[in-house]
Amino acid sequence: MLPPEVAEKLGFYVYLYIDPRSRQIFYVGKGVGARLLDHLVDPQESRKTKVIAELKAEGLEPDIEVLAHQLPN
Repeated sequence: MLPPEVAEKLGFYVYLYIDPRSRQIFYVGKGVGARLLDHLVDPQESRKTKVIAELKAEGLEPDIEVLAHQLPN
């Protein structure tokens, strides 16, 4: 969960999902609020969700990094 005060300070942002095993970026997204966490429970099948499922099966989670924040909407 992303605390509301953190989400407010981020504003609009660009974020990265990184595979902790290889340090490879496997997803780049843009969002506001807690959008960067939505993919962790996304039911749709995609390359991104496949990598997340593989990580979870190994007891891992993707590293999530905010690349830029407080961007104009």
